[in-house]
Amino acid sequence: MNLESITAPTLIFHGTKDMTVPIDYASRAADRIPNARLVEMEGKDHFVFWTPYADSINREIVRFVDTKE
Repeated sequence: MNLESITAPTLIFHGTKDMTVPIDYASRAADRIPNARLVEMEGKDHFVFWTPYADSINREIVRFVDTKE
């Protein structure tokens, strides 16, 4: 996939303890996608969205959207 062709602002969340998908994948994607930002969820695993981190995630989403307006 040509990540450089993505035109929408992109927010990427990834747990630093993800044993399924290495965080390097997320880091490389964020480097290649224009207007992308990677949020590394310290100590979180692959299921970062299925765990009780909603407040942290929602804050980052709001911050990201606010900076894009």
